[in-house]
Amino acid sequence: MYSRYENFRLSGQSFISTACHQGHDWAAISVYSGAAVHELYIRHTIINFVLDGEKRMYNGNRVLHVKKGDVLLIPPGTLVSSEILHTSRPFKSINLVIPDQVIARKQVISGDTEPKSMAILPRGSDWAGLLNWLEPVLIENGDVVAEEVQERVWHNLMECRPLAGMLRKAVDCPMDDMMDLLRTRMEDIRDVGDLAEAGHMSPATLKRRFRYLFDCSPMQWIWTMRLQRAALLLRSGQRPVNEIAYATGFSDISHFYRLFRKNYGCTPIQWRRS
Repeated sequence: MYSRYENFRLSGQSFISTACHQGHDWAAISVYSGAAVHELYIRHTIINFVLDGEKRMYNGNRVLHVKKGDVLLIPPGTLVSSEILHTSRPFKSINLVIPDQVIARKQVISGDTEPKSMAILPRGSDWAGLLNWLEPVLIENGDVVAEEVQERVWHNLMECRPLAGMLRKAVDCPMDDMMDLLRTRMEDIRDVGDLAEAGHMSPATLKRRFRYLFDCSPMQWIWTMRLQRAALLLRSGQRPVNEIAYATGFSDISHFYRLFRKNYGCTPIQWRRS
């Protein structure tokens, strides 16, 4: 089950320092001294600056290997699986929330080449200057103006218009009620009607929104998310393959094996051992 990501505090942290604005945490610097696994529902846009260490981010049928120096963009409405790796160095990162209202204030020209999910940002924007100033302030719980930082981050994101276009689409088509159902009961959804009812919309509207946001049908998206959970569970635990398949919503084991091989290029057992 995916937990709502609301206050930056997660299992496995050995240190965390947060900044609050208008009663809500909007920035945090955190350290993990060992491995940690999380399944999270991201309601607002998150920018994740990796200061040290490595982690795997499960992105549908792909796995992003995120390391020191990377800047990860997680759009709103994302169900994300994360595996912080145990290495010789602790994992250290800064997370910033970019509120919907900051994104909605700017005009963004959408196109057909936008990504559909979280992505590692291209290097070149002025992230180093921002981090050199922000990191010591967060560590020392100093004063920082939330709106100033958020506007600066959004300005950098605007340099990559496909990414900015993806965020604007996600903000313009919120599906929080439906995602709340999916984060807790995805394995129970059997057809589009169940999902449309949770989102308070017709099946036709639901299909249009998924095609607009993710370039796929609702059920295709659900099968991909089920495989994402299965891939994480295979890597991070020792439960039997069949048990993981049933727990993530597959009732036919042969169907699970076929889809897994199609999406990840190997069998579940090969994936676990690789």
